[in-house]
Amino acid sequence: MSECKKCGQCCKFIVIKLPHLKKKLEHNNRLYLDHKKFYRLHNCELLWHVDEKYGRIPILKVFNKCIELNSENQCNIYEERPLGCKQFPGDKEFIHFIKECGLSDN
Repeated sequence: MSECKKCGQCCKFIVIKLPHLKKKLEHNNRLYLDHKKFYRLHNCELLWHVDEKYGRIPILKVFNKCIELNSENQCNIYEERPLGCKQFPGDKEFIHFIKECGLSDN
């Protein structure tokens, strides 16, 4: 990991674990494809991730730029930003989903 490049990628999407859908999606390809299409239509991406606790689990990458991210990739409310923003990258196992990020090993 290196330093922040101020690319703003951390403010353009979130990643959510979906362990409760694992069995359904692994054993029903039609359901998996339906979920994948549904999420894509809603500006999301359904991916698989290997988690230490759950093994292979589906995750949802939600593309939704923060309304407080300005054109210079700076936070308009940096001093008052939410805890989730302050703790970024928090769940470090997901940092590799941000390809341009200076905090990523990619």
